[in-house]
This record gives sequence, C-alpha cells and structure tokens, in this order.
Amino acid sequence: MVPVPWRWWMLLLVALAWLPSIGFNPSVAAADTDLTVDVKGGRLTIMAEKVQLKEILDGIYDAYPLTVTGLEARSSEIIDFKAENQPPEKMFKRLLRQLGEKNYAFEFKGQRLSRISVMPEAGAGAAPRPVPPRETPSVPAEDLVSVVRVDRVIDGSQAQDMGVQSNDLVIEYDGIKISQPGDLIREVKQKSDSPSVGMVLLRDGAPLQLTLAGGFIGIHIVPHKVPRETVAGYID
Repeated sequence: MVPVPWRWWMLLLVALAWLPSIGFNPSVAAADTDLTVDVKGGRLTIMAEKVQLKEILDGIYDAYPLTVTGLEARSSEIIDFKAENQPPEKMFKRLLRQLGEKNYAFEFKGQRLSRISVMPEAGAGAAPRPVPPRETPSVPAEDLVSVVRVDRVIDGSQAQDMGVQSNDLVIEYDGIKISQPGDLIREVKQKSDSPSVGMVLLRDGAPLQLTLAGGFIGIHIVPHKVPRETVAGYID
C-alpha cells in the first residue's frame, strides 16, 4: 500500500473541522425534533422534543376540537413538553405553567373544554386597574342590581391559576345564581368536597365559564351594584 503523505492527512482534518460551518453536522439528524399527539377517551398524550409551540398546538387541534388564543406571539418558541393520558384542562395547565402564563381562562361546552384564552399581564410600569365605584350615580337606583365583584385574587390559589381577575363579576357557581357575597360563601361550603364545580364570571360584558375544584377558590369578594343592562340575560 502506498503511504499517504502527512500533508494530505492535515488537509483531511482541516476539511472535517470546516464541515459544520457550512451546515453539515453528522451528529444532528432531522429526527432531532419529535412530536407525538394522541387522544384516547378524551384524554391527551403529548410528547414533544425541540418542537415549536405552534406545531404542538396544531397537533392538538388535529386530535381534539379546541381553540387557543393569546399565544400567537410565542408560536415560534422551541420547547420540550411531555404529558401522558391527561384531561385536556390538566394538560394545558401544565403547559401554560411551563410557559410562565398565569392569566388565562378556560371555557367549556358542557363537560368538554372548548376554548382557552390567554391574556397578557400588565407590565411592571402599567398603572393599576382602577377599582370601579360601588354604585353608578347616573343610573336610577331602581335600574341597579346587586352582584358580587372580585376585589382581589389570592396568590397561589386556584383562582389565580384559572386567570380570575380583580373586578370580575361572579354570576353563577355550580348552576346557582350569585347576587350577594353570602350566596357564594354558602355554595362554596356546600360544594367543598366536589371534585369539579363550574363557575361563570362576567368580564367586560363577556361571560367566562371556568371549572374549579370544590372548596376554597382564592378570591376576596365585595357586594357591588351595576346597571341591570350590564348583566341582562345572566342574572334574570
């Protein structure tokens, strides 16, 4: 065998070192990104490694009828996420927690999760949301109705996890109309052992349907008066 001059060996080593700079790297294969989405019996399994958030959501949409809004600006983020055989609401709570999103609401059609709305948090320099007056003086007293307003959300509570906000109006709890703080307190106590309880909020005139565990919600509430037309169709 004819010996190879040492200069050729040097050129070969230089070429191998140069290959990654032009986009060829034998250690990185196309299979570096991997996504599996499966649904069985209404429960989701997600296995994602180095996958864009948009691809994960698109995979979920193909397997489960659901709409997610508010994450469009983060669609190109690359993440790893795993969840096996979990209810959609539990799986999405984990995903949103991983993304650092704390302000969101779940909407249901019957027992099925149908929509998730992720709302941006106010920036550090933003002015605090003003607390509305207890009554609207310009509206005659006979045209005002009693409601329950969320005054404050407790940190770390399930209300915070579900995206409840100050100034939300609590309209219904487990199918019972709520018009006084005592109504909600009584119903929460009665349903303290229930694994799942529905609650309807009104935010800026739009209803939000949440599903909570029975018992402690994590909100401070106060009585409030609003024009009847504000809650028409929700408390009548």
